[in-house]
Amino acid sequence: MEKFEVKFIDGVYGFIYDSCCGRVCRVFTEPLTEKDVLLIESVIVEDDCLFTDIESVNEVFDFNDNSLECDTEGLNKVVEYVK
Repeated sequence: MEKFEVKFIDGVYGFIYDSCCGRVCRVFTEPLTEKDVLLIESVIVEDDCLFTDIESVNEVFDFNDNSLECDTEGLNKVVEYVK
């Protein structure tokens, strides 16, 4: 099966993903500073993951040709396929 690369949708600079529930629970629409990232990482719960680097998103999630069309996790609100 072919693996597809994604990029952040314009205006999205990161998101928090709740791995327990399997959904995007917070979207960041402004760039985060290193200080912002450290603060967020210090207060989120263990099941939450902060994604601000698209390479990490592509490594963690396995996207295929219809992943975003059939999405129930909310990833289609933060990423799109690289054309």
